[in-house]
Amino acid sequence: PTELGEAIYSKRRLFIRYIDGDGEETERWITPKQVLGLSDYVYLQAHCHLRNAERNFRLDRIVEVKMEE
Repeated sequence: PTELGEAIYSKRRLFIRYIDGDGEETERWITPKQVLGLSDYVYLQAHCHLRNAERNFRLDRIVEVKMEE
């Protein structure tokens, strides 16, 4: 998506709603680093500000994306 490319390039944070493997939905701010194709899925590697750690998010589990203004 366009927001991801723009956020990676400009190092802007994104607000996402994400559904994990257990079906739990979380809302969090992330700083995206890169998009990775691993196995059968595409992942977004990012710094998660909720967990204060690097995380990989499956793109098909991100249900909402908003760029920081």
